[in-house]
Amino acid sequence: MATATASPAQQLAAFDAAATERSISMASVAYGNGAATFNLPHAGVPTYLIIGFNGTLKRTDGTTVGGVTASPFWPFNLMAPSSLIDYSGITRVWADGYDLYTLLLMKAFGSYQKTLYSAESYANTIYTASIPTGAAGASKTSNLIFSMVLPVSLSKWSALGSYDATVPNGEAQLTINEAPVTGSYVNSPLTLTGKTTVSITGNWTVGYYFLDAPSSVAIPTAALSQVHEIYHQASNTDLAAGSNKDVVLQTGRTYQRLMQFVVENNAASLSHVANVQFLVDSATPTLNETLAQYYQRTRMMFGRDFAPGAVLRDFSRKPWTPNSYGSLTARLVLNNSWASGAYSNVTTTRETLYVPSGNLVQIGG
Repeated sequence: MATATASPAQQLAAFDAAATERSISMASVAYGNGAATFNLPHAGVPTYLIIGFNGTLKRTDGTTVGGVTASPFWPFNLMAPSSLIDYSGITRVWADGYDLYTLLLMKAFGSYQKTLYSAESYANTIYTASIPTGAAGASKTSNLIFSMVLPVSLSKWSALGSYDATVPNGEAQLTINEAPVTGSYVNSPLTLTGKTTVSITGNWTVGYYFLDAPSSVAIPTAALSQVHEIYHQASNTDLAAGSNKDVVLQTGRTYQRLMQFVVENNAASLSHVANVQFLVDSATPTLNETLAQYYQRTRMMFGRDFAPGAVLRDFSRKPWTPNSYGSLTARLVLNNSWASGAYSNVTTTRETLYVPSGNLVQIGG
């Protein structure tokens, strides 16, 4: 009797069960050229990348000590919005370093520590980003070490949403764009006052992690017809006291998670956000929380509040699929005490699955 053909879901489950995790450490690329490009290996089904930076920060002060103020997103926003493009030309990731850092916490690749960016939270072999104390007419240096996880597949344990990297032709390419070190507070990593200058030297590193299965196990092509997408939308600066800030989301996606980062008067803060809403067809709130309710929900999920200024909507248990809505809108309702100040904005980052035109249908059955 002929064996029934395995369904797409069964093929995915069989591959995930048979595959083992492997990794390749790639050659480092020097910081300081504006961008660092990595051609990714033709190996297995990639699940995630670990992007690291290892270098030094040099601070030089004039006869009078100036000031060096770090963005709340320091040092992760040294990595400006950057891309992962697969060998067929599909942009799978467009995100900055703070997007990836926060997504790491949300996706439970790591644990959420009580004190961010401190010796209690990180070994100094993977994180140290203190800024040297200034001294008149002198230069001082400190180590600058940090890393982020870039998810390629939806989960580090599964091929779903990834691609087959063993094809002989083409290149999948990661481009790390470097942000200007100094500039507008929050928007750039560091703000300087007086005659103080800073310079950074170091290297970008990439670890490539992938699933490798025996040749007798079929590649789950239907699962790989879906693209796992992480996308950082442009900043919106038109925030005003007592108003709604609506961000309309792209259709045709299955929404897994949605993050927004709010900056008020040069600081990451939600203190003057009155309500957090999620709307269908730009009209019906399916999620409508006061700020206190939002904080309590994230505390229930993570055991504490989430990152400062971050609004989290996690749909991964019950994703929003294209058949469930006409359009989706992320809305923030600002109270009358909102102060735009010198720098204020909201950025939105989505994590979705979608099927590009011409690819196979979504898995199921």
